[in-house]
Amino acid sequence: PIGGQDVTDNIDTILRRMADQDGPAAANAARRLAVCQGSFTREAAAAILDLPTDSDQVMDLLASLHAHKLIRPERTPTGQTRYSFEPSLRLMIEPEEDAFQALYAYYETLARSKRAQRNLPALQPELPNLEAAFEWALDHDLSAAYWLYNACSDFLTESGRHDLRMDW
Repeated sequence: PIGGQDVTDNIDTILRRMADQDGPAAANAARRLAVCQGSFTREAAAAILDLPTDSDQVMDLLASLHAHKLIRPERTPTGQTRYSFEPSLRLMIEPEEDAFQALYAYYETLARSKRAQRNLPALQPELPNLEAAFEWALDHDLSAAYWLYNACSDFLTESGRHDLRMDW
């Protein structure tokens, strides 16, 4: 099972062990990526970790999180690799507050890009993270929430998420 620990083993112990074995950047990566509400790509991880997308460090950090059974990679039918936390573990990790701004910036840019490319279906696997970015923006910057809504409104309509569109 993900986590690879007995239920009594707490997340702080896992993160300390990871920091001891792989360095503090690995435990920091877990705290930053815990802002993701759904699966995420290497590109999203790089943006949230503030690293270049093609950086070996991104893959090393993702490999460390996987080795410590905090995340799991999944191959999509299109061949893309996405990573996800086991939900109960992600909820136990206290995310770094400034990582939410990075989450917002990445997903707002992605939504605008997919809208401009007229490739709105590509946003479907991103929906939980788009929602997390929107919720963060609602609490911290209403104009940012508006811009994310604007970037996602066609996607929400075309994907039949009228309820979510109205909530936003």
